[in-house]
Amino acid sequence: MSESAGSSSSVFWGDTDDTEALRRYRVLVNAIDDGIYHLDGDGRFIAVNDSIVELTGYAREELLGAHVSLLLDDDDSTTESFLTNPADRSKQLEFAVRTAEEDHVRCEVRVSPLEADDTMQGTVGIVQEITDPGGPEQPLDESDQRHNCDPTTECERSLRETKTRLEVAKSAGSVDTWSWDLHENGVTADVRLAEFSDTDSEAVTTGVPIEEFFASVHEADQERVRNRLDEAVEETGEFEVEYRITDAEGDTLWAVSRGEVEYDSSGEPSQIIGATADITERKEAEAELKRTTAEAEEQKRLYETIVSSTPDLIYAFDLEYRFTFANDAVLEMWGQTRSEAIGKTLREIGYEPWHAEMHEREIDEVIETKEPVRGEVAFPHAERGRRVYEYIFAPVLDDDGEVEAIAGTSRDVTERRRAEEKLQKNKERFRALVTASSDVVYRMSPDWNEMHELTGKEFLADTDEPTSDWLDKYIHPDEQPRVTEAIDEAIQTKSTFELEHRVEQDDGSTGWTFSRAIPMLDEDDEIEEWIGMASDITERREYQRKLEESNERLEQFAYAASHDLQEPLRMVTSYLQLLENRYADAFDEDGEEFLEYAVDGAERMREMIDALLEYSRIETRGDPFESVDLNEILEDVLADLQVQIAESGAEVTVEELPRLEGDVSQLRQLFQNLLDNAITYSGDEQPRVHVDADRRGNEWLISVEDDGIGIEPDDQERVFTVFDRLHSREEYDGTGIGLALCQRIVERHGGVIWVDSEPGEGSTFSFTLPAESEHDL
Repeated sequence: MSESAGSSSSVFWGDTDDTEALRRYRVLVNAIDDGIYHLDGDGRFIAVNDSIVELTGYAREELLGAHVSLLLDDDDSTTESFLTNPADRSKQLEFAVRTAEEDHVRCEVRVSPLEADDTMQGTVGIVQEITDPGGPEQPLDESDQRHNCDPTTECERSLRETKTRLEVAKSAGSVDTWSWDLHENGVTADVRLAEFSDTDSEAVTTGVPIEEFFASVHEADQERVRNRLDEAVEETGEFEVEYRITDAEGDTLWAVSRGEVEYDSSGEPSQIIGATADITERKEAEAELKRTTAEAEEQKRLYETIVSSTPDLIYAFDLEYRFTFANDAVLEMWGQTRSEAIGKTLREIGYEPWHAEMHEREIDEVIETKEPVRGEVAFPHAERGRRVYEYIFAPVLDDDGEVEAIAGTSRDVTERRRAEEKLQKNKERFRALVTASSDVVYRMSPDWNEMHELTGKEFLADTDEPTSDWLDKYIHPDEQPRVTEAIDEAIQTKSTFELEHRVEQDDGSTGWTFSRAIPMLDEDDEIEEWIGMASDITERREYQRKLEESNERLEQFAYAASHDLQEPLRMVTSYLQLLENRYADAFDEDGEEFLEYAVDGAERMREMIDALLEYSRIETRGDPFESVDLNEILEDVLADLQVQIAESGAEVTVEELPRLEGDVSQLRQLFQNLLDNAITYSGDEQPRVHVDADRRGNEWLISVEDDGIGIEPDDQERVFTVFDRLHSREEYDGTGIGLALCQRIVERHGGVIWVDSEPGEGSTFSFTLPAESEHDL
């Protein structure tokens, strides 16, 4: 053994002979997490540790004797020169290791020349992987004869080489050594390892109890570490374990320890020689890699789910127009499985020649320009008829910026196109309607500051010039306050604007217009604009005025006629009563009957004249409308009919009635006439009457229902005619004007009245009255 070898051994191991030192070196070399190798002067592998075997993927037998270029690319002469003859011992080099599977692993290497007698005998290198900091550790090779090396010349040479490799490893700071005396139960270790494990640095160099040395091992890992050590002593003779250490600052570090049991002459285990490396960075890198890998896998699953489940068609071509991917929607449309479709061209899938040729030209354009191509195509679908698809082909570029594939998506836009076509047709219809209409059709800004007249122009066109002075230009000055008030209310309530008002006509005269505008709301329920129409109702208003004047004269005539008839009728009645009082005894039976007829006829004439007078006064002599509670009105009516209800045994039920605007006296007469009829025409059965109310939009529907004799279908319109009776006076009393009065009252209040009836099943008289929201119950 050379002086150099002996010196190194004594320095590193202390008082240890070469044979034991060699065994320890071999244990430590294979315990090191980094790769360690030895090349001879020709660049061939003499020795490799387990990490090199694991890193390269080659078996140890394949590496030993092989040239280092086996692990390098053919053109990597620079790295080969550095590994076999390093000019700068302090330099580190990054290079790519070519593995047995032809993969490339990025590594960092530190190389030291191995010299003997001033002659370089080769190189020793330490390799650290920098692309994948972690990975499963290889178990110790049981075929390695660690305990059977004799102190021969070959053994001395191996000892020197191994010691050199370990010195290089230690100089790189990657490993620290320790030994455990099983008889004394004491541990000695490098000072640096003592610091790493938070043990007394001075004491550990001379020996500390194993419990003290391993006190820094994480509580959760202590039992596992001791079990591995016990297994090594009792069974395997060697061990390897990764565990956590808690340092003095409370931080958690990761370490890996590998060791081998030494035996005494009697074959009993005497000590364990081991090495420990700090693998905290590797573990953190592994955890980060695991986290990022899990996130990547999660993202991958998410993307795969999205791509698979989307109704859009997603696919990819190679540069020969062959499909390399198709999602479920594509396969469903084709009616093929993935294995049947992938690898086929458009023509082989079944596309029409013109369709396939069009897409092939577009793919060529994408390859040439490296820009996406968009388009739209329509073709028949086997089950859904003609469909329209919107598509895009986009280039997929490689690292050199060249197109390596084409990605495509298609979306069924059939329904959208149909909706657009329908909208366009509706626009055309509206445009034609606007053009043909004699009314003025207009748009208003949300605040009514600008008007766009549309008559004869494009629907919603932006070319028509707005009018901002439309109020002064078109609306009569006296009407402007009323119009402005109605507009403000419509804007505030976002409801339809509707108003009749006077306007200034082109010839300077005053006309009348009926205007209605509807607010167009956006997604946020805000007014975007108003669409309206204005109709010239000047002639109608003039006709209405003349009709009102005519009605007024007619009512005046009816009033005058009825009033003037009262005097001669009273005279006739008075003289008939005188005849009856003075000369009753002079009349025979026929004379008395004739006199009775005359008196009765005069009385009926008086009643009809009174009724006609009342009918004529509905419009002219009615009271102003006010807020009234129909429940209170009905209570008064039932009180007035109390005697009739009691005598007939009538049962009257009433639901809750609303409050609205109306003439109190006329509404009372309306209910009184309807209830009186319901009781009167009840037939032989006990009268049952039900009054109900139902809100329908902007009006109330009020019903008076009975179970009386009913009305024939042909007579249901006649009942509202003045003096048109369905029954004789001998059957039922009355003037025949009660329902006509009801109709007139309802019409004055802005409603309509009708009857639904079946003979023998009763009748329901229904009428509507405008609702006032502020009075809703």
